[in-house]
Amino acid sequence: MGLDMYLKARTGVSGYEFSKETEKVKFNTIKALFAEANIENNSTIYIDLPIGYWRKANAIHKWFVTNVQSNEDDCGEYYVDKDHLNTLKYLCEKSLQWCKDKGPSEEPPLETQGGFFFGSTDYDEWYITDLENTIKIIDKCLALPSNYDFYYSSSW
Repeated sequence: MGLDMYLKARTGVSGYEFSKETEKVKFNTIKALFAEANIENNSTIYIDLPIGYWRKANAIHKWFVTNVQSNEDDCGEYYVDKDHLNTLKYLCEKSLQWCKDKGPSEEPPLETQGGFFFGSTDYDEWYITDLENTIKIIDKCLALPSNYDFYYSSSW
C-alpha cells in the first residue's frame, strides 16, 4: 500500500474520411491488430503511453492536487497542460537548489505532505531523487510532438 502516481501521454489516431492518408494507414493498422474490439471506421483510437511513475513522492502529489486537481485528492484522472509541466519543472529545480543552499529554517518551493501511506516528509535523499526524477519525466513529456496530451492520476 502507498501513494502511487502516474503521468501518461495520450494521442489519437483518426479513421475519419477526412483524415490524412498517413493517419488512416495508422488507424487501419491498429484496427486490424485489435479486430475483436470492432472499432468503427469513423472514430478515433486513443493511445495512452505511460511516461512517468512515482512512488510516495508526496511533494509532487501535493503540487498536482493543488494546481491541477483543484484540491480534490480523489484518485481521479486529470488533464495536465504544458504550462503546468513547465511550472512543476521550475519548482523542482528551485527545490533542488534549496536543498543545496538552505537549512531547515526555510520551507522549500515544493513542500512535502503527510498522509496515509504517503511516505516520508523529510527533505532527504528520497526527496531529492523525487525532484530529479520529476524533471526527467517532464523533459520526456516536453520532447514529444505537440499532438500529445498529458494526464495525471494517483492511487493510495
